[in-house]
Parts: sequence; structure tokens; C-alpha cells
Amino acid sequence: MSQQRIAAYIITCMVSAMIIGAVLISRAAHAEDGWCAEWAEGYAAGFCLHTRQCYIAPKVCPAPEGGEIDGYMRGLRDGLQDRRARI
Repeated sequence: MSQQRIAAYIITCMVSAMIIGAVLISRAAHAEDGWCAEWAEGYAAGFCLHTRQCYIAPKVCPAPEGGEIDGYMRGLRDGLQDRRARI
């Protein structure tokens, strides 16, 4: 192989690795957005259960723990706990 072919091969490998890395990072970022959106929806449902008007102070979305995949159920549980603590 000539030096030009080796250089082209290395550049192609590096570009491919960068593209794959960007796709993986993008997927991870969108997964987090989905988790937080589901969590916020569940939190509101749990916190405002059986009320007509409800104000929820802004809260920070927690990170998934121990392989949790359903943000809604975690949010529902957190919202119910916070509602009980408020009453």
C-alpha cells in the first residue's frame, strides 16, 4: 500500500468513528429528554391527583436509577410522595 492509500484509510476510519460517536451521543441525549418528559407528566399526574387546580413548583428531573426505563411511573410515585408530604 502506498502512503496515500494508508492516509485515506486512516482518515476514512476516523470520520466513520466520529459519525458513529455523534449518532450515539445524539441518541443518549434524546433518551434523556424522553425520560424527563415522561417523568414530568407522571409527576404532575401524581401530585395533582383529585384536584381541580394545582400548582407545581418546578423540579429537576432525577436521573434513572438501577436500570429504570419508565419515567412516567417514577414521576407518578415521586408526585404522590410529594403530595402526601404537603398535606
